[in-house]
This record gives sequence, structure tokens and C-alpha cells, in this order.
Amino acid sequence: MVDKKLGPASGSVRVAADAQIKLEVNYNGFSNLPFLDKLADDDLTGLSFANGSGGFEIADKEFSRLSRCRRLQLLSIESSEAGNQAMQAIGKMPEMRRLSISTTTIKPADTAVLARLPNLLHLTMNHNDLSDESLRHIQNLNGLVSLEAKRCGLTAVGMKYLAKLTNLRDLKLSSNKIGNSGLAALPDLPGLELLSIDECGLTPAGMAVITKFPRLKILYSNWCEPTKECLTHLVKLKSLKQLSISGYPCKLSDLAVLTSAKRLKKLTVTVSKADEEKARELLPNVEMKFVLNKSGIPLEIFAPLH
Repeated sequence: MVDKKLGPASGSVRVAADAQIKLEVNYNGFSNLPFLDKLADDDLTGLSFANGSGGFEIADKEFSRLSRCRRLQLLSIESSEAGNQAMQAIGKMPEMRRLSISTTTIKPADTAVLARLPNLLHLTMNHNDLSDESLRHIQNLNGLVSLEAKRCGLTAVGMKYLAKLTNLRDLKLSSNKIGNSGLAALPDLPGLELLSIDECGLTPAGMAVITKFPRLKILYSNWCEPTKECLTHLVKLKSLKQLSISGYPCKLSDLAVLTSAKRLKKLTVTVSKADEEKARELLPNVEMKFVLNKSGIPLEIFAPLH
């Protein structure tokens, strides 16, 4: 999207008339949003206030200025006070392709405007006080390639709204109360290659339906107990290359099941300190990362404190 990286700038900057400009606002720039009022609707194709994921405490009313930027294709307003006014402005950007609205003050009703973004490819809305209603609002955005909705108050009920998103390759739903019934209700997404379902209340028995994603290459299922039953389901994923099953300790006898995962290259797992070397010997061709669970307390207990 960006022809050149011009680097830090202040004051007036001249660019070619046909240049596609992505503006990353950092540090002192965020305190002077009226500069947006001087822009034509096609001056910017990308605008980010992410500030390295740190964001800024920009009031929602300030984001109403975005209404002028109707040709934006990329926008990040994460970690801000963006709410209804910001979302109303976003709803006037039909060319939007990549949108990040994580950690804001938006509510389920505010996400209704997402239905007006037919060209949206990537949507990130993690850590918001949302609900299944938000998935209903995006159910017809069948061009979506990636969706991140971690810790958004989703339940098993909302999974049906993903049925039309058949182009999804990446889906991140961690820290939602989906449970076994939610994973079972999740539609068969034919192109899905990455799935994140950490801390979703899943059990080993519930993982039996994971085989409906035959192209899955990367799976994060931390805090689903990695028993022999669970891993027996996972090795049926013939394309699986990267797996994260940390949290609950995994027995070496259960871990041995993964010797059947012929394409597995990376594994994150919790085993006792004494078993780490034996685990490496068991899976010599797999790059392993060990995550210790010193407290024995599931991280999901702390999820509501985000």
C-alpha cells in the first residue's frame, strides 16, 4: 500500500499526487487530530494510531474527524477510547480492507456498521465488551480472510454466524466461553489454516470435531488438557505444522501420540522440568518450547480481569 517510507515528519510534507499514503501517528502527533480536517477524502489510504500496540487515550469524539477519510483501506485505532462516533465514521469507508479496533470502548450495537464494509479482508477486535451480536453483524462479510475476536464475550450461540465466511484462513477466538458445543457448532471452514481457541473451556472429548478443518496448519489450544484422547484427535490433522498445548502438564506417555504427526515442526507444551530432555528425544524433529505451570492455576481464572 505504501510506495516509500519517508520516516518521521512534522509540518507540511509533499508527495506525488498519485501516491498511496499510509500515515502512522506516534508520540506527539496524536494530540493534534484537527490536521485530519484539512485532508481530502482520498489523501490517505492508511492511518494508524496503534503506536506500537500502545495506542493513545484519544477521546471518541475526536475520531469523528475520520469521516473525511472515506477512501481509507487500512485503519488501526486500537487501545484508544474509540466508541460509537468512531464506528459511525468507519461505516462510511467502503474501501476498508484491514481494520483494527481492539481494546476500545465499542459496544455490540456499535459493530453494526461493519456490515457496510464489503471489501474488508482483515478484522481485529480483541479485548472488547462485545457479544454474539457482533458476529451477526459481520456474517455476510464473506471476503474476510482473518478474524480476531479474542476475549470478546462470545459464546457457542454465535458460532453459527461464521458459516458464510468461507474464505477465512485465520480465526482467533481465545478466551471466549465457547466450550465443546461452540467448537462443534463452528462451521466447516474449508480454507482455515490457523485456529486459536486457548482458554475456551474445551475438554479432550470436545476436540474430536477438530478434523473438520483438514487444512489446519497452526493450532493454539492452550488450557485444554493434553491427554491421550485429546492428542489422538489432533494427530488426525494431516497438515498440522505448529501446535501449542501448554497450561496443563502433559505426560510423556500421552505426548508420544504426537510421533504420528509427521508434519509437525513446532510444539509448545508443559511438561515437568525432569521430562524436558525426554520430550525432546521423543520428538527429535520438532522444535519444542516448554512453558512451566508453576502455580497450577489455569489462566482462564484471570480472564475477566483484562
